[in-house]
Formats: sequence, C-alpha cells, structure tokens
Amino acid sequence: MKDRYKSGVQNAVTRYTDGVKNVDVNPAQRAVENIDVWFARIQEAYRNKTMASKLSRVSLEDWKHAASTYGVQAYQTAVNDKAPAKYEKKADALAKVAVDISNQASQIKKVDKASALRRVEIAYDMWKKVKGTI
Repeated sequence: MKDRYKSGVQNAVTRYTDGVKNVDVNPAQRAVENIDVWFARIQEAYRNKTMASKLSRVSLEDWKHAASTYGVQAYQTAVNDKAPAKYEKKADALAKVAVDISNQASQIKKVDKASALRRVEIAYDMWKKVKGTI
C-alpha cells in the first residue's frame, strides 16, 4: 500500500498533465452553459443554511492553518513566478516619469510665485502619469 501511494504521488503530475490534454470540451464554456444551475445551487445552499452550517464548522485555528500553509504556498508561487516581471515593468515606467519630471523641474530657475506654481503643475502632471502606470 505504501509503495502504491508513493508511486501514485510520483506520477501525479504526469497524470494531471495527461488529463488536461485529454479534455476536449472547453470547461469555461461548460461553466457558462451551466451558470443557472450553479446559481440555483448557491441559492438553495443559502436557503437551507447548508453553506452557513459548513462554514461554521471551520474554526479560527483551521482557517489560520490553511492560510499559513496553502495560502502562503500559493502566495510564494505567485510572487516568485509573476511578480518580478510585472513590477520591473512598472518600475521602468515610473523611472521614465521621474526623469522627465526632474528634467522639467530643473529648467525652472526663478524662485517666485509663477515658478512655484509651475513646479506644482509639473508635480500634478507627474501624479497623473504615475497613476496611469500603477
């Protein structure tokens, strides 16, 4: 039994991949076709208090355990796989905006009311550009 379990675990990724390859109907389309059934079941679970009953069985400790194991693993995977490229693009875009603003502001030499207003306008324009890149 132990060997069978070990073998099954080792082959799980291959079996999962093969299973995905063997799907010949789009699951998203099937979900769209059955959305009314899904919604009816949600309403039924609400009316019968099935959902509330099952949710009330989850203790704070159970939730913390799940969040600190599965949740942390999923978070780490997402951060390691996707976040660096995403944030590098944003950092590059923000750096370009910062250089542009710095160049504009350095061209204002006078220290008077009109110059101060121009610096505020530049800062405001920067905020609009930054807001669009985040």
